[in-house]
Amino acid sequence: MPDFLKSHPAWLLSLDDDDEVPFGDRSEWLKHVDYPLVRVSKTAFVERRENVSDNARVYGNAWVADDAQVYGEARVSDNVRVSGEARVYGNAWVADDARVYGNARVYGKARVSGNARVSGSAQVYGNARVYGEAQVYGKADIRQTDDYMTVGPIGSRRSTLTMYRVEKDIQLTTGCFTGTEQKFMARLLETPEHIEYWKVVPVLLQVLRQRCGLPPPQRGEIG
Repeated sequence: MPDFLKSHPAWLLSLDDDDEVPFGDRSEWLKHVDYPLVRVSKTAFVERRENVSDNARVYGNAWVADDAQVYGEARVSDNVRVSGEARVYGNAWVADDARVYGNARVYGKARVSGNARVSGSAQVYGNARVYGEAQVYGKADIRQTDDYMTVGPIGSRRSTLTMYRVEKDIQLTTGCFTGTEQKFMARLLETPEHIEYWKVVPVLLQVLRQRCGLPPPQRGEIG
């Protein structure tokens, strides 16, 4: 085996049509590789062989670690981190500084980018786009971009408030808080400096419910 293959795990080598092979011509080089090659750039980090399979690509400074899996035609690029038991597959693309972790799933033709965070048992799929400072956690069910909304920066921490579909309801996340509309509104009452959002947030939630096709909360569920 050539020294080049001894010094670099060949299963991590990118093999696009325009790649340079370390010696000879392409067909000659392939004779020395008797296991599947996945497309992982030399600047990316993949913890183990099982993390990436099929025609998936991991490039830039992206990381795929722990028991996470990237497969199918999925793309993970830039400074992305995919970890825990997360799955990115289908034609999904995770880019920029996004994070996908826990038991999260990103699939279909979904896109996650910017500084977005997807974790817990959240699912982002279909043609959904989750981007910017969005944070979708727990049992988030994002099947289209209209299934979530972000507002910010708000509060003393200047953080972003993300409101998103969770099965047949809406959940909110900002800073260290993640919970229902009722709990969020109760939290606002405990912090007088945030009382300005008491009137704003319910209006935004009403818009989001309409976009998601969800009924309004039952009387008495809020505040």
